[in-house]
Amino acid sequence: MFLAAANKFLGTNHFIFLGICIAYIVIALILLKKYKVSFNTVLTIMVGIAIASELVKITEYIVPYYDEVGTMVGVYFEKEGLPFHLCSIQVIFLFVARMCKDGSFKEKLLAFMYPTAFLGSLLAMMLATITIEFDRPLAWQYFLYHASLLIYGLYIPMSKVIVIDTKKFLNTCLCLIGLFIVSIYINGLISVPAQEVIQNGEVIGVTEGLYVWFFYSTKPPIKNLPILNLNNGWIVYIISILIIGILAMTLAHLPFLIKDYKKYKKQI
Repeated sequence: MFLAAANKFLGTNHFIFLGICIAYIVIALILLKKYKVSFNTVLTIMVGIAIASELVKITEYIVPYYDEVGTMVGVYFEKEGLPFHLCSIQVIFLFVARMCKDGSFKEKLLAFMYPTAFLGSLLAMMLATITIEFDRPLAWQYFLYHASLLIYGLYIPMSKVIVIDTKKFLNTCLCLIGLFIVSIYINGLISVPAQEVIQNGEVIGVTEGLYVWFFYSTKPPIKNLPILNLNNGWIVYIISILIIGILAMTLAHLPFLIKDYKKYKKQI
């Protein structure tokens, strides 16, 4: 069953946070359109939100470690908090977009960010892969960052800062597939598999493995999802997630693809 405890996926807290995010997104988009806020202003605000978001993440994922007498000697950052998910990596893209000059590169970057920020954040809020508790800063960071990212993604075409066309759509799909493939290598590089503990030639236990699944290329975001599961093996899962991703990207670009097609028809 999908219905779960209040602080889990599709629990009471999840629906409350979704309601807060929907209200935030709708009000923000109405105000941005009404007052015709410049895209660069929105981008600057989004950089500030990203910085605040990452600071919250850092405080949540920092773990102290101690010496043999119990004295804290330092801290380390848990690997699952690294910014390698599709939405987390947008933080880097936001800084690059804000700092680089207008031109072909920036146009391609913004064209990539429109569907990935919009669809990625929408999916993240719907699936909610964290423990959802109102007194936990990470829960607020998770939902408000993704809601802000969705607003930013939608404002790219709304502000008409770039022209989205078929060529940009194909470039975005190609880049996304490339990042997806790279994520498989990153997951393999960072993950630490469980190891057998052998003493005097006998297995006396197994160490606890540490696995990451950025881009969800090596593991589904949630157990028992329809289609996106490992019931038929990893290859079928990968093919399924790629097909769903391309279909979602196509839907997000459909108005622009139709406009491009009509322009093409007029030229012949």
